[in-house]
Amino acid sequence: MRITYYEHRRRHLRVAWHPHASRNAHKQHARLLENEIQELNLQLRKAREDIHGLVQMLAEAEAVKTQFRGYLAERSTEAASMRKQINDPDDLIKRADKKRADQLKELLDGLVTRPKPSPKLRFQIEAWPCAEDFLQYNGTFMTSLQR
Repeated sequence: MRITYYEHRRRHLRVAWHPHASRNAHKQHARLLENEIQELNLQLRKAREDIHGLVQMLAEAEAVKTQFRGYLAERSTEAASMRKQINDPDDLIKRADKKRADQLKELLDGLVTRPKPSPKLRFQIEAWPCAEDFLQYNGTFMTSLQR
C-alpha cells in the first residue's frame, strides 16, 4: 500500500510529540507544519482559480442558454402559426381546390391543342386602320403568317 505525503507527515508529527523527543524534533515538527501550511495555501489558491474558471464557464453557459431559449421561442411561435394554417378548414379547402384546379388545367392542356392562326387573320388585320403600324411593329407575326 502506498503511503501518501499527508500520512507520512502524520507519522512524523506523532514522533515529534513523543515525550522523549529532542528540541530538534520540535523544530522539525514546526518546519513540517509550515510546509504543510504553504502547501495548503497553494491548494487553496488553485481551488479558488478553479472555482473562478467554473463560475466564468457557468456565466457563458447561461448566456448561451438564454440565447437558445429565445431561438426556441421564435421557432415555437412559427410552428404554432404553421399548425394554425395547416389545421384551418378554410385554408384546407382553398388549397385542395387550387390543387384540383391545377390538375384539371394540366389535363385540359394535354387534351386541347391550341389552334394555329389562320391565313385569313392576316387579311383581317390589314383591314384595320392602324394595321400598317401593327405589321411594322410585329414583323415576326407577319413572317409566321406568310409561311
